[in-house]
Order: sequence, then structure tokens, then C-alpha cells
Amino acid sequence: MFDIYIYSNAVQKAEEYFSALAASKLEGLGLLVGNQFEHDGANYLQITDFITGETNSSAVSVSFSRQAFEKLAGDLKERDEIVLGWCHSHPSYGCFLSATDVNTQRSFFNEDFHVASVFDPMRKEDFGGVNTMAKRFYRLADKGYKEVSFAVVKDVQ
Repeated sequence: MFDIYIYSNAVQKAEEYFSALAASKLEGLGLLVGNQFEHDGANYLQITDFITGETNSSAVSVSFSRQAFEKLAGDLKERDEIVLGWCHSHPSYGCFLSATDVNTQRSFFNEDFHVASVFDPMRKEDFGGVNTMAKRFYRLADKGYKEVSFAVVKDVQ
């Protein structure tokens, strides 16, 4: 089990990106990057950034273009971070992993620490007294998935 801490700037980048696409009723897609740590026997993920590239997107599906994979791979070589998971949006139809999403997680993000996140830019919820976009994090479990908690933290400079 890994505790998840995501920097507020990463959340803001994802929310702005997903909101812009939702205005055209399109899904969005990106990667969650940062590092995995262990402290006093506890494992945790520190997600420091949300990165994305060119996508092929519709109202119910999204995938990276070939050029996006090449660009993202190049960008990641320049960082001292790893891919901790992926993030995509379901504009107006809720935060859950579809069967296709679970297959994507199992096929491409199958390390113990990998997480999936879904944002719904059209739904709002109270998050610590702030009305914000709905968002959920998931991990694979048995034949499906389970929701896991996360904390949004102030960026460390």
C-alpha cells in the first residue's frame, strides 16, 4: 500500500487541462510523475507534476498520439522522476475506471506503485471547504480496482 501525496500545482495543471477539453466535450489524458519513497517502513508516492502531450480525443475515449509518446519519453529522460501513473477525464459522467481503463492500467501501469486517476471537470464536490472538480485515485485490486485516498499538498520549492 502506498500513501499518495500530490502537489497542488500538478492538480491545478490537470484541472485546467481537463476543463479546457471539457468545454468541447472531450476527454483528456496525462501522466503523473514524481517519486516513490519509503520512510519508517511506510511507502508513499510524491506526485510532483502532471504532464501531457498531443492526444486523439472524443467524448468517450482518449489516447496519446505517437508523437506524444516520443516527446514525453524525451521529457522524462531530462527529469529525476518516474511515471507513477496516469490521469484522464470523464467529462460529465463521473469518476470511475471503465473496463477499458482497467485494461489500460493492467497493460501499461502494472507496477505495485502505479495509480490511475480520473477527473470529472463537470462535477464539483467539497474538498476541504473548497468547491473543486471531482477527482479520484484508484489501484488495481483482484479483478477490478479500488479507490484510494490521497492528499493535495503545497508544492515544495
